[in-house]
Amino acid sequence: LSSGWGQVELRFLPHLLRFDGDHEVVSVEEDPHLSDVGAQLLRHALGKRQLVRHLPLLLGEETTLLELLETLREVYELPVFDLVLLGGSDGASCAAQAQDLVAARVLRSDGLVLAILQDDAQRYLQELAERGDFMSQVQEISGKNLAAVISTVQLEQTEL
Repeated sequence: LSSGWGQVELRFLPHLLRFDGDHEVVSVEEDPHLSDVGAQLLRHALGKRQLVRHLPLLLGEETTLLELLETLREVYELPVFDLVLLGGSDGASCAAQAQDLVAARVLRSDGLVLAILQDDAQRYLQELAERGDFMSQVQEISGKNLAAVISTVQLEQTEL
C-alpha cells in the first residue's frame, strides 16, 4: 500500500527469490507517476525471471482498502497474503488498515504486517494489542526518527 516508486518491493525481491514457488507482488499507489516508475523498476530488476509476478495497481481517490481487497480476491484471484506493507506513517491509519486486513480475512495465520511509523509506534501497538490478533516487534530505524513495526498475525484456527 502506498508503494511509491517501488523501493520497498525492490528490497524484498532477493528474499522472495530464495523461496521455492511462484510469488505475486502487488504494488498499490495513488500517484500514477510513482506507480509507473515503480512498475518499470521492478520489471527491470526481475528481468526474465518468472518466479515473481508483479501487479501494479493504481488506487482511485474514493476506493477503500476493503474495496481493493475485494477486487484482488474476485478479479485477480488473490484471496490471501503472507506479507502486507502498510501505507502511510501515522499509527492510527496503519492500525485501521491492519484491522481491515484481519476483518477481510486476507492474511494467513503467521502472516506478516509491516508498518514504518513516524513518532506514532506506541499508539499503533496499543490499537493492535486491543484487537489481540497480532504479536509485534519494534525496530528503530537509526537516524530517521522512524520505527519499523513487524507484526505476526495470530488468528485462531476454526474447526471445520
